[in-house]
Amino acid sequence: MAETKKDIQQEYAKLQMLDEQIKMLQKQLETYETQLVEIMSMKEAIDEFSKVRPGTEMLVPIGPGIFVKGSVMDTKNLTINVGAGTAVSKTLAEGKELLDLQARDVEQARMTVLKETERIIGQARKIEKEILSA
Repeated sequence: MAETKKDIQQEYAKLQMLDEQIKMLQKQLETYETQLVEIMSMKEAIDEFSKVRPGTEMLVPIGPGIFVKGSVMDTKNLTINVGAGTAVSKTLAEGKELLDLQARDVEQARMTVLKETERIIGQARKIEKEILSA
């Protein structure tokens, strides 16, 4: 009987560890979902920007919640930060293509994490059954 109690305690410890892994993976899923929403929002912003005419006054963000008035000079191109302090000019369509690629990559990562979450949930359910049947 003592061995069974020890086994149950070990299984319960495994269950708690799996629960922590599930929580961590769920946070990753939330992060990926937030990124996908942001990407969709940027694509919508590009669509809206395509309707703007040169010379249109806009509020230009210079920081979180801080804007300056500006005038649009180029409505055909975007300047995109590609990392390491480097920015490149892309057409609106090219900008949307880049966002589509980012969305695809994020979705693939999200699906990988989702599958791993499901696998761990399956393990946890198996351990729960073993504990309950002991």
